[in-house]
Amino acid sequence: MEEEIANDPVGRRSRFRLFGGILLVLILLGLIALWVSRTTLADNFVKSQLEQMDIAASYEIEEIGLRKQVIRNLVIGDPQRPDLTADLVEVGNSLTLGGVGINWVSASGVKLFGRVQDGKISFGEIDKFSDPEDDSPLALPDIWLGLNDAKLRIDSEYGAIGVALNGQGELHNGFAGEIAAIASRLDAGGCSLQKPTFFGEIAIRAKRPHLEGPLRLPVVVCDDLDLGAEDFAARLSVDLGVDLASWSGDVGLIGGPLRYADFSSQEIKASVRFSGDLEQSNGELALTASGLQSPYGKAAISQVDGPFSLGYGTKTLTASFAGQPEIRDVQIARSLLRQAASLSSSVAGTPVGPIADRIAKAVQQAGNRFDISSDIQFSRTLERTTLALDTAAARSRSGASVSLTDPLLLVFTDKNIRMLADGPVQLAGGGFPSARLLLDDGSLSRGFSGRLEMANYQVGSAQLKIPALAFSPTRHGGTNIDGRIILTGPVGDGQLTGLQVPVSGNISRNGDFALFRQCINLQFASLRTSSLTAGPTSARLCPQGSAIVTGSGAGVNIAANAPSLKLDGAVGKTPLAITSGALGFSLAKGLTAQDVSVRLGADDSMTRLDMAVLSAAFGKTINGRIEGASGKVANVPLLMEQIEGDWRYENGQFLADASLLVRDEQPVERFRPLISNDVKLGFDGNDLTATGWLREPETLTAIAAIDIAHRLKSSEGRALMDVQSLIFNDRLQPEQLTPLTLGVVANVQGEISGAGRIDWDASENGIKSTGAFRTHGLNLAAAFGPVTGLAGEIEFSDLLALETRPGQILNLSEVNPGVAVFNGQIRYRLLPDFKLQVEAGEWPFAGGKLYLEPTILDLSEEAERRLQFTVEGVDAGQFLTQFDFENMTASGVFDGKLPMVFDQDGGRIVGGYLVARDGGGTLAYVGELTYEDMGTMANFAFNALRSIKYRNLTIGMDGDIAGEIITEVKFDGLQQGDGASRNFITKQLARIPIQFNVRIQAPFMQLMSSAKSYYEPEILVGQNLPALLRAEEARAKAAVKILEDDE
Repeated sequence: MEEEIANDPVGRRSRFRLFGGILLVLILLGLIALWVSRTTLADNFVKSQLEQMDIAASYEIEEIGLRKQVIRNLVIGDPQRPDLTADLVEVGNSLTLGGVGINWVSASGVKLFGRVQDGKISFGEIDKFSDPEDDSPLALPDIWLGLNDAKLRIDSEYGAIGVALNGQGELHNGFAGEIAAIASRLDAGGCSLQKPTFFGEIAIRAKRPHLEGPLRLPVVVCDDLDLGAEDFAARLSVDLGVDLASWSGDVGLIGGPLRYADFSSQEIKASVRFSGDLEQSNGELALTASGLQSPYGKAAISQVDGPFSLGYGTKTLTASFAGQPEIRDVQIARSLLRQAASLSSSVAGTPVGPIADRIAKAVQQAGNRFDISSDIQFSRTLERTTLALDTAAARSRSGASVSLTDPLLLVFTDKNIRMLADGPVQLAGGGFPSARLLLDDGSLSRGFSGRLEMANYQVGSAQLKIPALAFSPTRHGGTNIDGRIILTGPVGDGQLTGLQVPVSGNISRNGDFALFRQCINLQFASLRTSSLTAGPTSARLCPQGSAIVTGSGAGVNIAANAPSLKLDGAVGKTPLAITSGALGFSLAKGLTAQDVSVRLGADDSMTRLDMAVLSAAFGKTINGRIEGASGKVANVPLLMEQIEGDWRYENGQFLADASLLVRDEQPVERFRPLISNDVKLGFDGNDLTATGWLREPETLTAIAAIDIAHRLKSSEGRALMDVQSLIFNDRLQPEQLTPLTLGVVANVQGEISGAGRIDWDASENGIKSTGAFRTHGLNLAAAFGPVTGLAGEIEFSDLLALETRPGQILNLSEVNPGVAVFNGQIRYRLLPDFKLQVEAGEWPFAGGKLYLEPTILDLSEEAERRLQFTVEGVDAGQFLTQFDFENMTASGVFDGKLPMVFDQDGGRIVGGYLVARDGGGTLAYVGELTYEDMGTMANFAFNALRSIKYRNLTIGMDGDIAGEIITEVKFDGLQQGDGASRNFITKQLARIPIQFNVRIQAPFMQLMSSAKSYYEPEILVGQNLPALLRAEEARAKAAVKILEDDE
């Protein structure tokens, strides 16, 4: 039965149904239990999933459904520094045979924190939701995301970015929303973006975010590049990479100003199509810049189009660009144009002056407005910078142009510059010379090669030729320069022709240069000015060191020596010769020339200047010193010696403060040497001036103020001498100023004033001198006696020769050669060869006249000088009165001659005589006889002859007026006069013709005393009594001695 049951089909079906029912009930019971405990199960499930994914999180489950869960206060990551927080999160999930998955997430009040590390963006614990097989820097989860009031902060080494986002859609494809991004500061590649902002739309397509909207950059600063920009705005359309670390798109940019170093633009407009990442960017650029400014000038507008690339992933910015830049309406800075004009004016009047002036004007005209265009390729890498110029040109409205028609490549490295060149750089038009600079391949290490070709450049009478100027590499790197320059041009109002300057030197690889390593010969064919002409002249210059001209980063130095200099020419028709010994010049020490000699004129009228040493220093001013100089102006017979002083060049003038000695050129000195220590010299290229005071060397007494002017162009000049007040006293005597007064006058006391003038020109007899000097009263000692009150004025017709016109007058208050004469006057004239012509002299004398006869005296040598005085109508009584003969009277009128000879030993009378006029005269003693003990005969004779008459009386005189005079007196026709004692004897004697011949030899003044003492014995007593008493005392002593001996 059991078997039947067991094999019964119906029974089997019943058992299956029962099992299915039980299973269904169990499932239903399980589902009921699962639903009842769904929150706990979901929580356990989420926790298990988070634990399985190793994600730290906290949350509050508000609702759990089969397809939706609602979570509040979600925190993922470290609670102290969470990676994500959300106020509300709704998660849509699915239950499949493979498990439970998340299909969508809707969140509000989300705050997400990320960071960029190693080139990847990370959101911390959120990254664990990403596909682990996806190794891209950023892998968004493949879910639908809805965000409301979501905020994102991304930190990186470049700075922090804040993002606000609202949107929804699939994160891998289809998300769309609005985004706002802002940063306080972002730093990348040495640049800083301050307060950048972006407001736009965001969409994700194929995992790539797309941003579109305006980007504003208020301030961009790149300190390393000295770059700055302000107020820039861009319309972005950017596609970011799936990692947010790459991008592509296009930008429309406008803003300004933009500044790079000293260069700036007021406005920038650009459209850029680009792509890049955190390492580099590249694209196409179309840029327009307006209002361009730089230290070198400005431009209205600049345009450039072409591809570019920028690399900023390293510390060094790399870049490349290719395009055809254009700059229009360029204007060179006014300061530079003024410098060109200043350089031109600095060489005005020199041979290069007209050429420099034309080039300066061409620069100014071309620099006022021109355009630049080129075809370039630029590249900057870590190792080098290259600049390729396929073509380049600058064209001015003036017609000037500079062009490069063949490629030129420059490669810059830290230690070298290489150049590859295929063609010339050409300059033409606009007043510039036509020139071609042909450059060959080269480098700083190997040197550069090429040559300069220039057509003859003619500007008026000036011409510049460069027959050859070549460049070649040196053996150790660098470039040799070898060529020649020929210059013709004006010099002042003249012309320099054919100045040839050989050019040789080298430029080293580090930029140092040296010119003229060997001696060079400078030469010119001719030199001509309005007053100067010179023929072919050459000078040899040799380097003091390695080269005449050297330069480095420390500066430029010029140092050269010349063994000698010789220049022959003429000023007008006057020969000129300049020679010197060794010359040395350097920028550091200036110029030193030895034995400089300047000769101007023929031998008989030569102006000369010899300088032992002439030095010059060059700085802000040109100055130097003259030592051991001497000179002479034309045929002015004055020598200037011991000239020393400092000179300077200011405002186009040569100025000097010097000291010198002036002396007479003649073998027989007309005046002693004079000195000056305050001479002011000036020379402006044509007029030479000198002022100062001439002084006596020993006492330093100011003698005369001098004022000299000489015009080189006409060889005319003048010298003024002003003697304001020259006082002779114990310190200063005339013989200290002129030897011509020596032996003529001495002990001069008084004042002289006056002025002199010397004029000269280029004529045959081209020197004239005049002067007038005066005194109101001089006292002096002359050879013939003391002179008091000498006054008068002398006018020189030839001051240098000491010549006057006839009729010069001197008034003399008193002259006393032993017999005083008063109120005299002498007329005289100074003749050539230092001769004094006495025209006449006249004095009132003892009722008559004393005349100085005409004569000529030679003052140039120590020879005898003869004067002859004529006595006319002298009254004997007045004559005796002058000698104070109170007891004697005389009568009679005398005439005579007194020839006198003066030499260095004094004066003497030679053959002088006085003769009484017809009618004779008397001589009488009117006093009382005071010496009574004369004996009877003596008293008789005295009384008989105390008054006599004479018919003829002759007095002859010879001898030294300062010593003994031999006087011979001859009386003839003697008779007793009134008052004489008469007796028999005298009456008999009166009948006898008596003649007295008396010879007296005694000093002149002693003679006068002897004559007086004859009639006044008390004079003899006073003179001889002491001697008589001493003799009488001696005789008494002798007598006493005899008596003592006898005893």
